[in-house]
Amino acid sequence: MKRLIAALSFFTRIPFWRLSSLESRHYENIVPMWPVAGILTGVVMSCTFYMTSLVLPNTVAIVIAMISRILMTGGLHEDGFADFCDGFGGGSTGLSEKDRERTLRIMKDSFIGTYGVLGLILYFLLLWNILYSLSDLLPLWKMMICMIVVDVFSKFMSSMIVYFLPYARDAENAKNKIVYNKGSRPYIAMFLSVVTLNAPILFLLFRWMKNRIGGYTGDCCGATFMLMELYNYLILLILCERFL
Repeated sequence: MKRLIAALSFFTRIPFWRLSSLESRHYENIVPMWPVAGILTGVVMSCTFYMTSLVLPNTVAIVIAMISRILMTGGLHEDGFADFCDGFGGGSTGLSEKDRERTLRIMKDSFIGTYGVLGLILYFLLLWNILYSLSDLLPLWKMMICMIVVDVFSKFMSSMIVYFLPYARDAENAKNKIVYNKGSRPYIAMFLSVVTLNAPILFLLFRWMKNRIGGYTGDCCGATFMLMELYNYLILLILCERFL
């Protein structure tokens, strides 16, 4: 139960931490709870879309739904994605230890750079256009289900990063001073991640991280979630265009 409270406290701005006293070890073991937290954030986004779409055009309702999740999470994923874009875009493309340290240093910087700004702009442009296209193809209740499922599934996919890559920093140099524990390896979950349509982009993304910084960081987790989300919505749109 404390792991669940820790996960909800970490992924949202809701003060779940007041329900129980939490220690760092609880946050270190929240990886299996990531998809559970996705249920909450996905429900908030989908319900916001439903309520606003009753009185506003879908073009506006989608923007408000995206804003609701940002407010819910405090921009946690977006912050990680922006830092990832800055580090991997603005850092040296070499593979030496010096290049690795430079990339990690840029990612740890609290200021957003050009690549981070461009990454967020392009991400939200793509996400808005995909969601709007889906809203033309799907009834309202199916759009709500898609928003929940994609959030949960994308968090599940991003959680796989701790099983395939080592942490690129130590706990003292981590932004939140936490290094996630792998626990017992979920072989079935890992197998599912490989056989799904997410496998190609996961492989390329994890290989890129491994080559550039030798593993992953918290920013990489946020970036993986957002890229998986965009990818899964894109797959849904292709399937809907093809079969509906």
